[in-house]
Amino acid sequence: MTADDPWLERLSEYLDEDLEPSARDACETHVAGCAECRRLLADLRRLRDAARALPARAPTRDLWPGIEQELIRTAAARPRRRWLLAFAAGVFVTLGAALAFRLLGTGASGIESVARVGEQYLLLLHEPEGFESGSDEAEHAALVARYERWALELGPRCTGGEELEVGGLELRPGAAEPAPSPSGSRVGGYFLLAVEDRAEAVALARTCPHLGQGGWIELRRIRTR
Repeated sequence: MTADDPWLERLSEYLDEDLEPSARDACETHVAGCAECRRLLADLRRLRDAARALPARAPTRDLWPGIEQELIRTAAARPRRRWLLAFAAGVFVTLGAALAFRLLGTGASGIESVARVGEQYLLLLHEPEGFESGSDEAEHAALVARYERWALELGPRCTGGEELEVGGLELRPGAAEPAPSPSGSRVGGYFLLAVEDRAEAVALARTCPHLGQGGWIELRRIRTR
């Protein structure tokens, strides 16, 4: 496997059986000869199965009404695109499940490895200028679905993620008012991962669909005291 491996970002599609028959056959042929892709595919299966094995846990209170009102308010103030429409409503459930997982930490060895979280990494998704130029609504919807699926497959490993507006503001020392960010490459969004160590953060980042779209990922470890 190389950094521009065409199948790298499609392993989750293969795992979910979303590939066309011809693409699925081609992916299987590639994986059979690529040890790194086989390892990443096995990691994805382990994470998916462990997430599915999470015990059901009733929330202590219903957070969705407040979230829904905030989403409505934000959409009315400034319409914007979102990567994780389905994921946003469930992020608090995921966080609660992750906490329960870490407290329970006495299950099968595969599940225990998912529960051992030692570090947090922020994945900053960089985009070159014109990153989505020329894409239509259908293409964007398909991309959104791929980001959603990737985040959901990580289960409790992914504790948050959001898209950022295209235009930003820069506040320089001594400036009376912030100025619009210059055009060019930008950070288009982020994901927050809870992982065991740096190696796991890098391995998971390699499976992110963002790399296959021509963007690049900056990994920043959350400093703890």
